[in-house]
Amino acid sequence: MKGWVYVLTNREMPGLAKIGYSTRDPATRAEELARGTTGLPRPFTLSYEALVNDPSLVEKEVHSILEEYRKEFQDSRSREWFRISLEKAIQTIKSVANEILREDINPDIDEQDEISYDEYLRAAEQGDAKAQTMLGSMYEKGQGISKDYQEAFKWYLKAAEQNDAEAQFRLGSMYEDDRGVAQNDKEAFKWYLDAANVERQDHLEAQFKLGLMYEKGRGVRQDSEEAVNWYRRAAGKGNAEAQFRLGLMYKRGQGITRDDQEAINWIHKSAEGGYIIAQVHLGRSYENGVEQVLRRNVKTAFRWYLKAAEQNDAEAQFRLGSMYEDGRGVAQNDKEAFKWYLKAAKQGDADAKDKIFKIIKEQSGFLAALKYRLSGKV
Repeated sequence: MKGWVYVLTNREMPGLAKIGYSTRDPATRAEELARGTTGLPRPFTLSYEALVNDPSLVEKEVHSILEEYRKEFQDSRSREWFRISLEKAIQTIKSVANEILREDINPDIDEQDEISYDEYLRAAEQGDAKAQTMLGSMYEKGQGISKDYQEAFKWYLKAAEQNDAEAQFRLGSMYEDDRGVAQNDKEAFKWYLDAANVERQDHLEAQFKLGLMYEKGRGVRQDSEEAVNWYRRAAGKGNAEAQFRLGLMYKRGQGITRDDQEAINWIHKSAEGGYIIAQVHLGRSYENGVEQVLRRNVKTAFRWYLKAAEQNDAEAQFRLGSMYEDGRGVAQNDKEAFKWYLKAAKQGDADAKDKIFKIIKEQSGFLAALKYRLSGKV
């Protein structure tokens, strides 16, 4: 189902952006918030909107990527605000939406999938929990059959009631994200807890989700110590997101005694596991150093930025440009600097756009730089 992913800003809340989704005109949503009782300053400005095929999924992925920047308010309903620039919000939405579009255009479906659907349906109707979970997944993803979240929820529920951990996790996700069922954090927490049960199920993603819900107080009373416990369980078994969150908890002394060395250790594990946000964070740590824990090493910083930049992270691309421009951690190279600045600028990074403007101005004059900016190429 098509809908909009949108960004709202507020002049009384500089540096913050609200990212949400709606199946109606986003301008209507902005008006509703202006009339509501959120306790936040008004009015809201609709700064960006994108019509996408699956707005709920796009929003979920964007929120997950930007979790580190989430701004919490006393009103738990106001959880869609992030301490980021408008440009970063827009480029993240575009990146996620484009990736999902590529998956929709090139689904991994062949003739066998059609056969599999009938086979899974027969087994699921006979009560096979694994087949029920697979059928739910096919409906959720639109694999071999039209996407239908309500049908997905129905089959996941049948499997979950037979203690299938993956189905329980998927149910939790659907309750959390308002897909196929009304949004309900308490129900999401309940199903994540069943899936995460160490003695019976031990589902790592569910354990990470429990840590996040305890940390943020969603569906359960906020408890930083419990958050650390669940992050540690998932992190110890290799979940990269949990490793990063555990590192942040050590860094902040939240739910556990502050320990900068342990913080770096866990963030390093997460970065090695391919988690882009951890790679950028580790790059910053090496670039600036961490007192008594991590000696400043710009060459190592460069390597971590490069890993993230090659996965299309705009901040890492900008930082690579800066290091090439200044000859920090790598041989000075204006062409490489311009290349990485341009990649970041094309994703909406405001600092990178300014750099591109400055470089063109220095090389070709103000009018050439202005013409380039007005062309909309960056």
